[in-house]
Amino acid sequence: MATTIERLRDLQNSDRIIYRLKKRLAEIPVESEKLSDKFKKETEELVAKDKEVKKEEVTLRETESEVIGLEEEIKKAQRNLMNLKTNREYAALMSEIDGFKKKISNLEEHALLLMDNVVRAKKIRKEEEKRLEKEKGGLDEVLKVLAREESEKQAELSEEEKRRPVLSGAIPGEMLIAYERILKAKANRKALAGVKDNICTGCQTRLPTGTLDKLHKGADLVFCEGCNRLLYLE
Repeated sequence: MATTIERLRDLQNSDRIIYRLKKRLAEIPVESEKLSDKFKKETEELVAKDKEVKKEEVTLRETESEVIGLEEEIKKAQRNLMNLKTNREYAALMSEIDGFKKKISNLEEHALLLMDNVVRAKKIRKEEEKRLEKEKGGLDEVLKVLAREESEKQAELSEEEKRRPVLSGAIPGEMLIAYERILKAKANRKALAGVKDNICTGCQTRLPTGTLDKLHKGADLVFCEGCNRLLYLE
């Protein structure tokens, strides 16, 4: 027949399992959200890059339209050359034509840079889109695994929580109260500590003779003066 301390150890094992399951169940949604947020951010960055490319395409079209407009101005000015009567008027119009040509040259140079930027950005965008598509497949698989783990852990927790009252019901009231009190104060859910070579394995404190005597005499409630855990002989 199991001793009271053995029943307490079984209860502690159950409590530690419940603690680990609850801890993991709290972590899973955070992990899922973190992964989803990362992918969402990368997708938003891609959309932002698309907008920048479209802006450059609009600027490119505007630049090309401006070049066409200036070329029309040159043609008009060249037609007017035939109607000029003085060298001064002719020189002024030729200077204006030269100005148009310089503007066209600068605009064409700018257009080439814009075109290069657009081509390069579209290439990068295509590669990024492929990477994100692949990453989305991987993300979906990871999220499925996490969802499956969450479901399994929830089922395990449900079973362990049903088992716990059975275990706690087999322990005398005074000892259970002491155990529950200590358990709440221990982050690692360990209210019991074995004694080995006269040392508490919970806090590595060497136990006084009086405490050891109580343990050897079979006293139920023996506490460690260092960590306040319930002690038992290993």
